[in-house]
Amino acid sequence: LLFPVLLWIAAVVAQDLSIYGKFNIYTADVDDQEIDSVYSSCFRGMELVTCSPVLVDDDFALDYLLEYYKSLEGVTGQYYCVQCCGTPPNHIDTWDMYCTVSDATNNAVNLFGYELRVARKSYQGDRSIVRCPLRRSACTYDDEGNTVSCKQFETFTYLTGYTLTLWVEQYNENFKYWNGVSKCEIVTQESNFSLVSPEKFRETIVLIHTPLNSVQWDNFKILCVLVFVIFILYGVCYCTRSSRCLYCQQKLVFCVRLCYKCRIVGAELPDPDLIKALEEKGERIQGEPPDNVFAPKTIIEFFRERVMGVFCC
Repeated sequence: LLFPVLLWIAAVVAQDLSIYGKFNIYTADVDDQEIDSVYSSCFRGMELVTCSPVLVDDDFALDYLLEYYKSLEGVTGQYYCVQCCGTPPNHIDTWDMYCTVSDATNNAVNLFGYELRVARKSYQGDRSIVRCPLRRSACTYDDEGNTVSCKQFETFTYLTGYTLTLWVEQYNENFKYWNGVSKCEIVTQESNFSLVSPEKFRETIVLIHTPLNSVQWDNFKILCVLVFVIFILYGVCYCTRSSRCLYCQQKLVFCVRLCYKCRIVGAELPDPDLIKALEEKGERIQGEPPDNVFAPKTIIEFFRERVMGVFCC
């Protein structure tokens, strides 16, 4: 049983629930350094340390949410890290965060000409990035949604919150589980008046995710399953067989008459007539030898008749 337990532990350890990305000015180059930064940065929203989730007053709905998201309630002084996914029936997780602002943080979140850059991560080694603009009324955008210019010094609008929608894809390969983003979209909330302390900046993050409905059998998983099957068969045959190698007298597991070691070195079977005569003499003198196995008789008979005839050589 140790083998499947170790596989389960490895799968849990290799499970990465984080969404990777960050906000940056649209004019910043997407070079190797920027890609490294995006792929190494768990998305923290506006990077405020005063955020707390607004949890629904519904025990059934709470059960579907990630434990990490629920644990953020009442916690301040640290960044949150967006993760996915919970188990809601509609496959949509909603993070509703309210962040208390000060004069300094209010100016810091009033961004113009910024865009979100998130890691696509559609396969291991993927370095592509998904981008979506943090739309402001003082900025203009082309037909594809890319930022063209911003006139932040000619406007008196202030960012009071935003709703970010992420389309999340869940992947697994070689017992590693991770999340990637195929698409993103941001809707901003603006006001003609700046937030003042202790008013709250709202960050709503909607995670639309596709469930993993089937097991994906890559080569590594197939190999692990084969090793596990051989491990089980070895234990079964070892416990239900009492035969020994006719040459070296080692206990036989998969092989018949000669063990695999004797077969490798080319050992030859003794004379069949001699073997038969010795067996008959032993039965007359000592009787039929008992089964030195550790299993009920019905199980022993079943495996000897049904399993050994197929797997034993």
